[in-house]
Formats: sequence, structure tokens, C-alpha cells
Amino acid sequence: NENEYRLSLSVQFYAEASRVASGYIYEWGDSLQLTKVMAKLADYILDEIMTASPQPATATHSKSNNRRVARTWHDKNNAISTGTWVAAFYDSLLYWEEKTGCQFLPFLNVGDARSLGKMFSYFSVDVRRDIVNKLTSLPMAETTPVNSMQSTVETSSSSTTATTQSTSSSSTTQSTSSPSSLQFFTSPRSKRMGPNGMILNALRKEKVSIGDMELAIIVESCDGGRRSRRARTRS
Repeated sequence: NENEYRLSLSVQFYAEASRVASGYIYEWGDSLQLTKVMAKLADYILDEIMTASPQPATATHSKSNNRRVARTWHDKNNAISTGTWVAAFYDSLLYWEEKTGCQFLPFLNVGDARSLGKMFSYFSVDVRRDIVNKLTSLPMAETTPVNSMQSTVETSSSSTTATTQSTSSSSTTQSTSSPSSLQFFTSPRSKRMGPNGMILNALRKEKVSIGDMELAIIVESCDGGRRSRRARTRS
């Protein structure tokens, strides 16, 4: 339990990988390889961060009961910090799609086990709401301890930079060795994960439901209006 905060650190590295990947538009072959890498990172987040094996007392030899279950978080702040970095990972992937103008990442499909909605359904509703509060720069819920909230994440035009109050700023996300210096992602770049977007509104609800409408890419039409682009490239 005392190392639970390291889960947040792990996802920060995954989020940095997706941020770097989202910075360019690639040739088809390179894009396909990066898509495979991002899918594997989503697997790691699902299997190693968001879920855990059933407790021995409740597990049986039944195949249905051998499924992984939602992780039990011992410190709510660790869950919130981790959740903001999971959001950062997906935010960069959404931003990457928006740069290319098409939805080409198959594991973002609503039916995939690694989809945004299903990933966040492993958090309780109160944790999800505090994650959204962080992503929209709203105050934390009163029931959430704030003594470990000592970090901010600043986003420049070229990179996402994590800084703590006790250290100087850095061009990369700093790692920490203490739960008292948890870091939180606070600046989504994707239009679909914007503060007034449908995705964050969906995450606030009791039951997470993110469908094609929430994931549709909004593009400008020739007459200056807006339309949704929902076609997803078949893999």
C-alpha cells in the first residue's frame, strides 16, 4: 500500500509516450507500428494499473470468477493522480486523431475493453468527479484531503511539464519518490476532452457512457459551420 503512488508515476511515462507520438503525422507504416505500441500501453494500464486479481477468499476455479476486478485504492489521492494521467494518455491519442482528421485508433472504439469509457468505469464516481475537477481546474471536493496536493502540471506549446513547489521547473515530467509530491495532469489538448466537452461531462455521471457521439471529431466545414466526422478507419 505504501508504494501505491508509484502507479501514478508509471502512467506518467505512458502519457509522455502518447504525447510524443501525437506530435507528428506519420506515414501509414509508421503510424501502424505506433498504433500497436499505444495499444500495448493501453493493455498495461488496464491489466496492471486499473485492475487487480480477485482476492483469494473470493476467487474460485470458475473461469468467470478468474476475471480481473477493479483495483481497490487505499489513498484516494493516488487514484485521482493516476486518473489524471490516464486521461493524459487518452487525451494525446484523441489529439493525434484530431490532427490527422480521422479516428484511426481501433482500441478507442466504444466496444473495446481499453476504450476511454470502460477504462474510467474502474474508478468510483467520486474519484472520477475529482479527476474531472483537476482536468477543468475546478476546486477539489471538500471530502478529499489536500495535504498531498503539492504539484501542478503546466502545459507549454511544445510539451507538458510537471513541476513541484519544492523544485525548479524542468522540461520533462519529473519522477518523485514520495506520495507527498503527487503530480496531476491538468491541461488536456484534445477538443473532445475540453472542459465543456461531452467526454468530461460523461465522466462526471454515476454510470460512464461514452459513445460514438462523444468520440466524434468536430471539423470545420467549407461554409464555416461545424460537422462531426465519425468514420473510423478499418484496421
